[in-house]
Amino acid sequence: MGKIIWSMWGHYMGLTTAACLIDGGFLALAFSWPSLDIVRKTLPILYRPLSIPGVAAIGLGLLALAVEQLGVCARCPNALKFFLYLVTALVAGLQFSCVIGAQFAVVTAIVYLRAAVAGETTEEKSARDRVGPAKV
Repeated sequence: MGKIIWSMWGHYMGLTTAACLIDGGFLALAFSWPSLDIVRKTLPILYRPLSIPGVAAIGLGLLALAVEQLGVCARCPNALKFFLYLVTALVAGLQFSCVIGAQFAVVTAIVYLRAAVAGETTEEKSARDRVGPAKV
């Protein structure tokens, strides 16, 4: 049982990351920050009413939710999930309301890196979840 502990923890951290990113993305779309007011007054041509990092955070949060909960990436190695969450952290860190989601994504990436170094595979996790007839 101790062979899949890092990937199981990464799974739950990934769900928390997805929730924080989606929430932060909606907050980025709903509220205007003072830095946007400065851009709106000085350079109205460069002002976008939509927060691009906020939209990206919602999209990456939905992607993380799909990877962790829906099994879209059920056979993905842990190293690929490490890079997914690392890129997510870099993009989400651009928006102030998504910083908590970016911090969770960094921790999730570290957990999946540890799972990859430990050699944990998804076959062990799927074998644990299967229930079949008892062998006699």
